[in-house]
Amino acid sequence: MSTSVFAAGGYRYIPAVFQYSGGVAAEPGHRIERVRFRQPVPLAEGFRRIAAIITGAGRPLAAFCACELRSPAPFTEAGFIAFNQVYVGTLADWGVYDPYDHLADEIVRRGAAEHGLTWHFCRPPVDVLDYEMDLRGVPVERVVT
Repeated sequence: MSTSVFAAGGYRYIPAVFQYSGGVAAEPGHRIERVRFRQPVPLAEGFRRIAAIITGAGRPLAAFCACELRSPAPFTEAGFIAFNQVYVGTLADWGVYDPYDHLADEIVRRGAAEHGLTWHFCRPPVDVLDYEMDLRGVPVERVVT
């Protein structure tokens, strides 16, 4: 099993799918510490507290290597989109989320993305969906903000 080193954070990880890795391990000279909130907090507040803890320890925000998120109920489609905007946006701001290297090394190099690729190796986290479908074969695809 191969791992990718994330030197900015001081850890390595097993590449997996978009929303999570297959595991993390500290690089030599570093260690991973598990920190949890006694009581659940809203997502944005949790990330503010996490940032304070990491920077207070003298580490860069890129050292954030794992988290366990809990939701009190399944997301609606709009709720899941809003959640991911906060989650992925925070990781990108912190320099943690960069799928490019993984996509280039594991998927593009092997020729698997020649016609586009959408991989959902999980049951959708939206309460009204039973499956997700890749529609890359449509004649027009638009991305809007």
